[in-house]
Amino acid sequence: MIFPADVARAVLAGEVEATCRPPMHRNGHALAYRVGGVYPVQPGRFQAHIGHVRVRDIEYASTEALRADASWDVPESYSGLLAVLYLEPAERCPRCAP
Repeated sequence: MIFPADVARAVLAGEVEATCRPPMHRNGHALAYRVGGVYPVQPGRFQAHIGHVRVRDIEYASTEALRADASWDVPESYSGLLAVLYLEPAERCPRCAP
């Protein structure tokens, strides 16, 4: 999962417990994240991963509903239905960057 560097560190510290993503990529493929799956966290596109997160749960919500909640910072480019991914830090691997 790609995040801004400060958000990536907060996710790995357990300070950010959820993120939202469109359920379909721009190329038409469905979101590949699965409940129970462990995914690398990158502090920016094309950066080495610095840790891993496990997806605890996935729910769906409208963009409008998330924007109405002040705790969400939904990008302007998002519209329609969004997948809300609930995350927890997972174990590091030997290849995780410091």
